[in-house]
Amino acid sequence: MFIAKNLAGIRVELRSHQQAATLSEESFTCPACGAPVRIKNGVQMPAHFAHIVGTCSASEPESQQHLLGKRWLQEWLSGRAEVAELEVYYPEIQQRADVVVTSRQPPLVLEFQCSPISVGDLARRTAGYHQLRLNVIWIMGRRYFGSHFGPKQYKFMADDLALWFLDSSRGILSHHQWQKQGWQTTHFTKAASRFRTRRFFDQAQQEQRQLESRLYYRDHTLLALQAVAYKQGHHLAGVPWEVHWAQTHLPGLPQPEWLMRAHWLLYFDNQPMTAAADLAFWNQYLALNAPLRHQAPVLEAVSHRWQQVLVAGGYLSGDGQWQRSLSWFPDGVHKRQAWAQARFQAN
Repeated sequence: MFIAKNLAGIRVELRSHQQAATLSEESFTCPACGAPVRIKNGVQMPAHFAHIVGTCSASEPESQQHLLGKRWLQEWLSGRAEVAELEVYYPEIQQRADVVVTSRQPPLVLEFQCSPISVGDLARRTAGYHQLRLNVIWIMGRRYFGSHFGPKQYKFMADDLALWFLDSSRGILSHHQWQKQGWQTTHFTKAASRFRTRRFFDQAQQEQRQLESRLYYRDHTLLALQAVAYKQGHHLAGVPWEVHWAQTHLPGLPQPEWLMRAHWLLYFDNQPMTAAADLAFWNQYLALNAPLRHQAPVLEAVSHRWQQVLVAGGYLSGDGQWQRSLSWFPDGVHKRQAWAQARFQAN
């Protein structure tokens, strides 16, 4: 940690090796637990305080990545005319925030997460800040980097559907924002910022291969839906191609979007599509493992996009009345043959 209290009870922030050398003879304590801490002023790590014996609940051993990241965030914010404090301790919730932007009202907490954290701890710590009416953004370190976002990243996504990453060694803060046309990514350095948009592309054939593979290997989720399809005279592998078109590609869905659409088609195969019935269908997917955001807006977007596909295809009217049925294929072979024939005719 960079912050400790001296014998007069004044917060002291370590900012350099030179400063640390001048303070080496003084005594300091942890602002959270009051235990003695010492200055560590080695060559590899930034100068920092560490507990002489053990740690406390608000202060865990920190990596070089974490220490450098906190410092980088503070300096980056200062360059944007923000006032940021390091390691603010909140005794009411017994939590120490990595960085707090005090120039905003309410103050904004930035948590730089480099180590593993459970969904439960993530939810608890976030709830603690909200209890104090503090906004919080979670920023992920290197262990969370990747070209694709999976569950370990999605758990940090809040209601704004954004993900934040910090490469403290390179000094690059990345903001990934989900939008209808794709992910908009903005990279911030201390000197400048730049952004780009990564478009979504539907991968119908790849999804069809996954569908047939999961059925072949007797995936329990697909077999349960296959049983429903059989009762209604369909084969799940022959689900209409429309389920693959114009998906939202929203992160953190409980099932692939095409699979939820297939389920929807079977659900409404023998009943009218009313607003109440549609809501009841999507509500069954609400119990998701996403502690920082409400799932209803996400599922509303998925539902709205699916209805747009059906209306555009002439299957559903604007007021939700069926105009005509979608065509199921006898099986996956016939479905893929229809795709190949359509491509041949198009060329």
